[in-house]
Amino acid sequence: MSTLISLITTVYNRSSFLCATIDSILAQTYPHFELLIWDDGSTDNSVEIAQHYARLDPRVRVLVSPINQGISIATKSAIAATTGQYFGLVDSDDLLAPTALEETIAILDQSPHVGLVYTNYHLIDEQGRDCGLGKLCRTPYSKEQLLVDFMTFHFRLIRRTVYDQVGSIDESLAVAEDYDLCLKLSEVTDIHHLDQTLYYYRRHSNNIIRDRLNTLHWTQKVIRNALQRRGLDQRYELDLRVTAHFLLQPKSTLARPPERLPLQTQTLAPIVSIVIPVYNAAPRIAACLESCFQQTYPHLEIIVVDNNSTDDSLAIVKRYAETSPHPLKIVQCPIQGANFATVKSQKLW
Repeated sequence: MSTLISLITTVYNRSSFLCATIDSILAQTYPHFELLIWDDGSTDNSVEIAQHYARLDPRVRVLVSPINQGISIATKSAIAATTGQYFGLVDSDDLLAPTALEETIAILDQSPHVGLVYTNYHLIDEQGRDCGLGKLCRTPYSKEQLLVDFMTFHFRLIRRTVYDQVGSIDESLAVAEDYDLCLKLSEVTDIHHLDQTLYYYRRHSNNIIRDRLNTLHWTQKVIRNALQRRGLDQRYELDLRVTAHFLLQPKSTLARPPERLPLQTQTLAPIVSIVIPVYNAAPRIAACLESCFQQTYPHLEIIVVDNNSTDDSLAIVKRYAETSPHPLKIVQCPIQGANFATVKSQKLW
């Protein structure tokens, strides 16, 4: 009996690229796989695209989250919903080479001591044009070097038993959850680098890692956690060195920053405070916050006043606070009611 592989694609508003991603997965030369497409609250037609493929191919399954929970929770939930002995993650804007599963499963089948096999990847642009070998592929793998260089980037096929051993995805991480997982796996199993290009990583204007400062923040946390787990935090400290890179892009793809006035005439723009009273609003609070984030007036602060919610409202707000583009304050108000919540928030204006 052939080994079942679970492939997982988490989706949030990726209708532009999703068809190409799914087509590349369904073109695999190794046929014994299931594809779970987990939609994380998309507002475009990503769900319709995924469900179309599910009707055409019984290996495709679609699960839909009513709200956007973030990459870590979505990935953890999706993995838990699959059954394969091995699993791999394919981003919803990337492409998998036709022999990716055939080549990687051979390593895991032949090497029981290996818990993760990863491949080389090529960069492609928004139109799918090949931009060459990814720079992370050039670093030889070692458990020690993985602490400062995420060379196990793409594509990865993981043995489920070792994934269970390390306790799955850390859902408290806003990003860098895959780096955290690879570091944990490196501490309990061997990792094998398959020196073949079997994955195509697409760079475009909406890549999550384009928010560099946010990614650096969470990556530092991941590395410090690994140092602590390995008992190295008393001997080493993390030294972050940032190098600036400048790119020229067509003006149509760039958000124009507001014009800066000369220093002597510059005045402070008024700040608008958005007050959101919350009581057991888990089904609605994410959409509410997203609408605040999309405001065209940039000088905002958001104040969420929680009236002792008993559902997941507060947890959802805290996750959004980690990546909010505006200051987001959370206030507890034990007296229920919008009027009391507004009075409570006025002390912060």
